[in-house]
Amino acid sequence: MIIIQDEIYKLATGTAQKGINQENFYNIDILLPSLEDQEKIVKQMGQYDNLVELQKQQIESIDLTIKERFEFHLRKCTESSKELSSVITTDEIKISDKIDLTESLEKSKVKKNKSIVVLEEEKEVKKNKSKVVLEEEEEVKKNKK
Repeated sequence: MIIIQDEIYKLATGTAQKGINQENFYNIDILLPSLEDQEKIVKQMGQYDNLVELQKQQIESIDLTIKERFEFHLRKCTESSKELSSVITTDEIKISDKIDLTESLEKSKVKKNKSIVVLEEEKEVKKNKSKVVLEEEEEVKKNKK
C-alpha cells in the first residue's frame, strides 16, 4: 500500500492543491496476490470469523446463565422476605457449583505454591551463579599474580 501511495505522490502535480491526471492514474501498477493466495487469505479469514462467532455464542450462553441465576436468586429473595438473614442457602447452590468452587480454590492454592517454589528456585540459582562468578573472579586474580 505504501509503495502505491509513494508512486501516486511522485506523479502528483500542482502547487496549491496537488492532483494526478487520469492517464497517470490508469498507468499505476497495483500488485495483487495470486488467485491461489487470495483464496488462502479468504479461507483463513473465514476461519477467524467462525472463531469470533463461536466466542460470541459462548458469551451469549454465559450471559443467559448469569441472568437466569440472578433472577432465580432474586425470586428466592422476594419469596423469603421473612427470612432476610438467609437469602441464599447452601441448598440453593448446586453441588456442582460447590465442587467447581472447591476445585477453583485448590487450583489457586497450587498455582500460588508453584509460584513460590519457582521464585525460591530462581533466587537459589541467582545466588549460586553469583557464588560461581565470585569464585571465578578470585581464581582469575590468583592466576594473574
